[in-house]
Amino acid sequence: MTREGIVVKTPQGLMAQVKRQEACLTCRACEFGRTEEITYPLPEGNYNVGDTVDITLPDKRLFSASLLAYGVPLVFLIAGLCLGYLISSNELVQTLLALLFGGAGALILLASEKKRRKTRRYRCTVSKADSAK
Repeated sequence: MTREGIVVKTPQGLMAQVKRQEACLTCRACEFGRTEEITYPLPEGNYNVGDTVDITLPDKRLFSASLLAYGVPLVFLIAGLCLGYLISSNELVQTLLALLFGGAGALILLASEKKRRKTRRYRCTVSKADSAK
């Protein structure tokens, strides 16, 4: 996945400003769904205000990030549902356990986010856009 950004000056320094695409408007799964544009920090390099940059996250990384974000809570939710089924025939108990476990999966992801941010595994790469486009 590659997005195009424009280098802008912010109080934090030069950053790439990326505008939301139409498809992102209805999704709201990430920051693009909630704001018109985001700014992305630029790595060391020779950038000037107004330069066009490409911000890229390899498809393999995008897939694994999506699998992590959606898969972990889903697996926990299903595990809670199965446990509820084994414990009780009451659908309310089954539903509550499924929601409780699904929420626990989401909380585990949230708690481990700081550790994932320290690894550069899900970081985008930024490069000057090809002027031949």
